[in-house]
Amino acid sequence: LGTSVDETLERAKVGRERAGRRANAARREREQRELFDKYDTDGDQALSHAEIEALAKGEYEVDLRDDFYEKIRTALGIESVGYDKFARLRQMLAIERSEVKARAKRAEEEERQRREKEEAIQRQRELEERTAAVQVLLKDASRSLPDASAALAGVEVESSELLVGEERLTSAELLDAAATCEVAMRRPGSALEVVRAKLDEAMRLLGSDLGKTFEAEAADLRVRLERAEARASRLQLAIRKAREKAKDVAEKEERLNKQRQAFAKLQRTYDEQQEDEDDDSGGEWQS
Repeated sequence: LGTSVDETLERAKVGRERAGRRANAARREREQRELFDKYDTDGDQALSHAEIEALAKGEYEVDLRDDFYEKIRTALGIESVGYDKFARLRQMLAIERSEVKARAKRAEEEERQRREKEEAIQRQRELEERTAAVQVLLKDASRSLPDASAALAGVEVESSELLVGEERLTSAELLDAAATCEVAMRRPGSALEVVRAKLDEAMRLLGSDLGKTFEAEAADLRVRLERAEARASRLQLAIRKAREKAKDVAEKEERLNKQRQAFAKLQRTYDEQQEDEDDDSGGEWQS
């Protein structure tokens, strides 16, 4: 009895599954027929190229190429597709959609690789251009610096009185020495500014990728330039101090001049008094 019940239940289950499959098949068949009729716009029970193209766009989001219709002729042996070949057409459209996506993906990958290659070439070109520019800048700066340093040495010799703070110079001499030094500083000062500008531009161009390549050369130039700039700053400071000192010396000279004038006036007064006294003494003697 138990076996009969189990068999009955199993047959009922199989029957339900079979009925379900038939129902699903009927539903799919109905949906497929409705889809075919939807795109068979002229009702001739065959899909033309234009109707197939509309089906591809509407249901598969694919723009068909001309070679797809050649595939239809090869696979189905027909130009237009009737309902009996519709399921096969849909399979071909699904495959075409996959191939279109694959082609698009390959095209995107190729485009990405192309861009990366172009960017790499551009980076290499920019690197080479920056390298050449840095080489020129550092070479020009290194070539100009010795001349500027030599000119500074000449100014230092000519302005030694300012640098040592010579105390015997008058205010006029101090101002004249400061002006002479200032004029003499123009050429080496301008040269040092040019060297500094070239070094700064070279350092800007170096970046992190070229820094190691020119690190030693740039560091050596920087040290030599900073030494020359320190010497130039020392001379500029001496010029400022000479002009400040000239003011103090001029004030002292003015005070001393006033004292001398006062002393001279006293001296004249004294001399005049002595002359008057001498004249009085001579008159009394004659009497």
